[in-house]
Amino acid sequence: MNHKKVERIWCAEGLQLPERHERRCWLYHKNNFIIRMRPNEPNHVWAVDFVREKLSNNRAYKMLAVADEHPHQAIAVHVAHKMSAADVLEALYPLLITHGRPHYIRSDNGPKFTAEVFQKWLTR
Repeated sequence: MNHKKVERIWCAEGLQLPERHERRCWLYHKNNFIIRMRPNEPNHVWAVDFVREKLSNNRAYKMLAVADEHPHQAIAVHVAHKMSAADVLEALYPLLITHGRPHYIRSDNGPKFTAEVFQKWLTR
């Protein structure tokens, strides 16, 4: 069954049709205009982000997730109750030794990634 037949049945039964969802934007255009960096090989683009969760005793903790975008593989997950920009660098150093240096590191504009310590490390 396709969506048109489902909509006809819904209307015949007097049901209200659900709202149509907007189409998602493509991350890449067909004319090779890059909106987002495409990973071409392993260690080309790493994605780094935080995930926050709570334990059963309501104590919060953070997980620093590092993923290689080409093979869609998680490289590391570093867990701690509190994490600063220096802790992020400490988690990244062993990865650089074992996996090598990536060409690009993608992250959001969170305070850990915009900190002066992290920015100086990136420029070095």
